[in-house]
Parts: sequence; C-alpha cells; structure tokens
Amino acid sequence: MTPSEQVTIFLYFAVTNASNCKVCERFQRSGDTISKCFHRVLHTLTCPAIYNTYVKFPHKNSSVPEEIRKSKKFYPFLKGVLGAIDGSHIPVHPPADE
Repeated sequence: MTPSEQVTIFLYFAVTNASNCKVCERFQRSGDTISKCFHRVLHTLTCPAIYNTYVKFPHKNSSVPEEIRKSKKFYPFLKGVLGAIDGSHIPVHPPADE
C-alpha cells in the first residue's frame, strides 16, 4: 500500500468517524490492513519529530476563538476553551512544564 493511500485512509477515518468495517468496504482492504495502516500513520504524526514541530499550544493569555464565542451551539459550553481537537484520534498531552 502506498504512503498516499495510507494517509488517505487515515484522513477518511478521522474525518468521517466511520467504523473499521465501513472503511474496509470503502477501500477494499481487510480490517487488519486498515487497522495497521491507521496506527502506522497515527504513530508517524505523533512521533516527537513531527508532533513537536507542528503541534502548538495556545498561550495562556489567548482569548476564546471567535467561532466558539459567537456560536450558540458551543458557547457557553466551551467557555474558556482556547483550543480543541474535534473528534480526532490524536493523543494530546500538556507540556511537561505545566
């Protein structure tokens, strides 16, 4: 399986929140292959070289994003939230100094 196909499968999984069975059907691959592919890409994206370069935490003095503040769907439920990863499978940990 090409790296491009693996990333496509990972993104499809992450964006659609589809079951493993649905992803297998969509890409005509076995459940084992889909699972290994997903975890391979996830591991790559969360390795320190990638994660520490591209994942940035908001500053403590940052304001709540406008799209949250102006949305009746999110505010006041997410009041005080500076950033969120919605429906993703990416593990997030606070910096060690906090």
